[in-house]
Amino acid sequence: PVTISGAPLGAVWALSVGDLDGLQGQGRLFIQGFDLAADATSLSTTLHTAEATGPFAGKSDFAVGLSTSQGALSLVMDRTTVGRAGARVLTDFYAFPNANIVGREFQWDDVAGALAPDYHLARSELRRVTPTGDYTQHDEPFWIVYTPGGYALPIGRRGFDLPTLPPWAPRAATGGYLSPGPGQTNEWFLALWYLGGLPNPASFDLAHHAFGGEASFLTRLANDTTVMP
Repeated sequence: PVTISGAPLGAVWALSVGDLDGLQGQGRLFIQGFDLAADATSLSTTLHTAEATGPFAGKSDFAVGLSTSQGALSLVMDRTTVGRAGARVLTDFYAFPNANIVGREFQWDDVAGALAPDYHLARSELRRVTPTGDYTQHDEPFWIVYTPGGYALPIGRRGFDLPTLPPWAPRAATGGYLSPGPGQTNEWFLALWYLGGLPNPASFDLAHHAFGGEASFLTRLANDTTVMP
């Protein structure tokens, strides 16, 4: 059984995920079952899980709850080893970030609220996008910016300012951006990560963080995407 509550209003999904290597999300993954509630903030359901026999021997199970709306996403993941029949309660979702751009200032809302812990890390990818199909695209990142949880702009929102590049820097004439061609757009993809799978999440320090493998520790996430002017 999976119970989701407190998700931001949207299409709410519950997923039962198996890890063939028994690594609680760090191994080879497959979806075992899912359910959906449209225009909702909660969902209670019982999902299918495969028996741990044959090719699934040694697998572990975990649960994911997420809400999506207009390109934004909020996700909570339960990586605990409670077994196939264990009850999962997914709550304290982040709000949607509501990302927007003012000049060279990139802003988003405080998503944690009163109950959820603040995110550890914000990753922003500014990229040129070329559609390659109805649901696929090719991305060319030209800025990647990391900011720590808790950092706020003088206006009170979360975010960052892009620096003014010196004349000798690559693409200084375009502010460091790639210029979109026919059929292309520039977009900002924002991801706010809470790494609850770390041995001591409360001690996270961006200044001493060794980047790589963040998805292996992810337990809470909020994303947003916006087209750049």
